[in-house]
Amino acid sequence: MISPKLLKSQTRLNSNQPRNAFTLIEMLAVMTMASILLGVMFLMLVGIIRRMNSADLQLARQLNVTQASEVFRELAHKSSGFEVSADGLQLTLKPAQSVQKPIQLTLSSKPFRLELMKPDSPNKRIFGLTGLDHGRFSKSEIAGQTHPIVVLELWPDPAQSKRLNQPAPSENRTVRIEAATGLDLTENASVKEPVK
Repeated sequence: MISPKLLKSQTRLNSNQPRNAFTLIEMLAVMTMASILLGVMFLMLVGIIRRMNSADLQLARQLNVTQASEVFRELAHKSSGFEVSADGLQLTLKPAQSVQKPIQLTLSSKPFRLELMKPDSPNKRIFGLTGLDHGRFSKSEIAGQTHPIVVLELWPDPAQSKRLNQPAPSENRTVRIEAATGLDLTENASVKEPVK
């Protein structure tokens, strides 16, 4: 039989020796801290991905609108006039020469896009308008301007902007593209002769 004095002395010796394992409380504390850090890192990652999506949407919108506006202005400058449909979704550009057929530009939805139909081509040229929801063609009058002006207005998609949490309202403003018809920019450009 072991005496109580001997048992007390052995427990004192054991308490002075270093431990080789974690207690349950230590393990729970480490797991709690790790889960909090992982949650914070996950929220930061989600925020970065949303900002990247927002930036990608803005860049795609700017590139698509720039490309579509260049083609729209070039065709309008080369035409002698235009007709806009009653709903404002179709624009017919009359050619400068009477032997040519008119060019049609159409705004279509699902997905929202600008379609260009040239009479000499059986295929449509399509400009995807990412991040934009709807648009219309219209006519604008400017006092003292001899050339009629055609306007293309495009509105952003509010659902997509809300989904991407875009804070700045300036990023979601209407895009307005104006072009004067019958205006040949190559003839109006002034070229200076080099000084000798």
